[in-house]
Amino acid sequence: LHSFPTRRSSDLEMEVVLPDESRVVLNAQSVLIYPDQFVSGDRKVFLSGEAVFDVTASEEKPFYVQTSDLTVKVHGTHFNVKAYFDDPSVTATLSRGAISVWSNDDPQRVVELAPEQFCNWDRGTGALVKGHADSAEAMSWENGSLCFRSESIQGIIRAIQRRYGVQIYLTTDKYNDTRISARFVHGETVDELLSAICSVVPSMQYTSKDGAIYIR
Repeated sequence: LHSFPTRRSSDLEMEVVLPDESRVVLNAQSVLIYPDQFVSGDRKVFLSGEAVFDVTASEEKPFYVQTSDLTVKVHGTHFNVKAYFDDPSVTATLSRGAISVWSNDDPQRVVELAPEQFCNWDRGTGALVKGHADSAEAMSWENGSLCFRSESIQGIIRAIQRRYGVQIYLTTDKYNDTRISARFVHGETVDELLSAICSVVPSMQYTSKDGAIYIR
């Protein structure tokens, strides 16, 4: 009988050292479940949220990251997995080494990633695609940065809510087709970040009331 520790990050990131000395940095509002010891032939952990993994290589004991939708098989490597339950997709981005990715619904279709590639699984369509990635950008949240590349307003709101622990309400649908690319690397406050976004989106405004933020 083995216990399975759960590590849940707060609004800030936290680092976890696994029994095999692999290191995991959890982003805000993320949960990692893993055993006290990896005693079987495989090393398996479960992730809900986002994390950067730096995995100790072992040919005898493969390492697996399982989410509710995707499984990532690791070959001793450094990579990011983003699997928040309220995001429309799940993404794995590889910095070094090699990983194999497959949908839990279709384990026979395996996508192999090389460094600076990503794999994205769309929860709505079930499409599993890969492409070129900027791994430094994908993992920039480790250093406190927020980077958006052609991100929807809804995606930006979710990221801000996780990072700052605030509640944001989008009170209009007129920005549904808006995409924003931006990088915030100086520890901006919520007001500074939202003011910058409003400055590049015509007519967008926001107000704060009773601890919540309303975008209109």
